Amino acid sequence: MIYPSPTLPQQPVAKASSNPMPAEVSKPTILVIEDNTDQWFIIRWALNERFSEVEPIWFADPAQAIIYLETCLEQSLDFPHLILLDLYLPREEIGLKTLHLMKKPEKLYSELPVVVLSQFGSSDTINACYAGGANSYLTKPLTPVDWLNCFALFRAYWWHRVDLPAIEQWAPKPRDQPSGPAPGSPSGLA
Repeated sequence: MIYPSPTLPQQPVAKASSNPMPAEVSKPTILVIEDNTDQWFIIRWALNERFSEVEPIWFADPAQAIIYLETCLEQSLDFPHLILLDLYLPREEIGLKTLHLMKKPEKLYSELPVVVLSQFGSSDTINACYAGGANSYLTKPLTPVDWLNCFALFRAYWWHRVDLPAIEQWAPKPRDQPSGPAPGSPSGLA
């Protein structure tokens, strides 16, 4: 189940078979894939406090997030500028599978930066994330103040220090045949 974003109150609760597209937003977006509602509220709050230039789009279900990216691709909609991916959705294998699906070289959105978030950080797990295409790995902060500090640094780095490719570069090109799975059957996530 996907929960509506509290910053977009007009967005209804989406069911698995409904359109995964959020309401129109005018700010650049960050896609947040987080299955824990409490963690989502903390992330949304910290983003609003320290990174208000962006509009977070939240999906609790990783399969719905992949459908969202596929829909952006197929309907020539703007992609998010960054993706925050919780690793444990609720198992590490699901987070890694989601990362691999997003980073498939044949997918236009594979160039989007993905920042993996996790409460844990063994060297094997971190190495697996980077091997899977993660652009960064962050251990989740423990306190609200730490979340604010984390997103202040996150904003400074990703918005003001890093030079990201122009978003137009990721704009879908017209094509005769869509490649890959249909938007309703993206994944094999379970």
